Amino acid sequence: MALALPISRFPCKLLSPPCLWQEADNTLQLIKYLIVSFAIQRKVTAVTKRVDFTISGQWNVTVVDENGKEESTVFDAVMVCIGHHVKQHLPLDSFPGIDRFKGPYMHSREYKEPWEYRDKCVLVIGIGNSGGDIAVEVSRHAAQVMMSTRRGAWVINRISDNGYPLDIVTIRRYLNVIPIPEALMNFLAERKINSRFNHSNYGLQASHRNEVLGLVQQLTMPRTQGAHKRSNFQRGRIVG
Repeated sequence: MALALPISRFPCKLLSPPCLWQEADNTLQLIKYLIVSFAIQRKVTAVTKRVDFTISGQWNVTVVDENGKEESTVFDAVMVCIGHHVKQHLPLDSFPGIDRFKGPYMHSREYKEPWEYRDKCVLVIGIGNSGGDIAVEVSRHAAQVMMSTRRGAWVINRISDNGYPLDIVTIRRYLNVIPIPEALMNFLAERKINSRFNHSNYGLQASHRNEVLGLVQQLTMPRTQGAHKRSNFQRGRIVG
């Protein structure tokens, strides 16, 4: 996972460059830094409308810190950001015979450390950002990693030309001014994405255009064991 950090006071020297884009372990460092520096380790106990809400539109927010001290603050707006993946979805009924499977299985939300899978054969189901990140990390420790997906996907690098973050390179004002046909934009984007690695070689060539279902961001590709001796690329999975 990656996080864009517009926080000038964050000590980037603690993290590996480029500072604007970080992976999971560095994001954890950021969270710990924010907790200590900005005292955000508090529990929200109440969010209520002010008596003049119809005029001011303001809210009273009451919080309690780790020492039990209660504090109320007035805000112009309140955002509830619990994340749409806060509850895991594990449809075991979609996997006939899972009750007879002897090995462990889990949702990506329960994944912690890649070295727990050292010398094991691992199957990652799904090629979203979580599945892609896990496959990359685990491939450095596991004996074999297989990725299963219903269809192809466009896999891109977080870092673009000249080492710049991808969004800085691709999000330009002129694209909103100059009318460029959508088909041409898709063609150019897909050609650029395929120039890094040919998706067909990995069984990942997508039938949908690049902006229909979104892109899978990856910093590195999974390590492939014995790439020069044996390779097994099949539709819908990467076998290392």
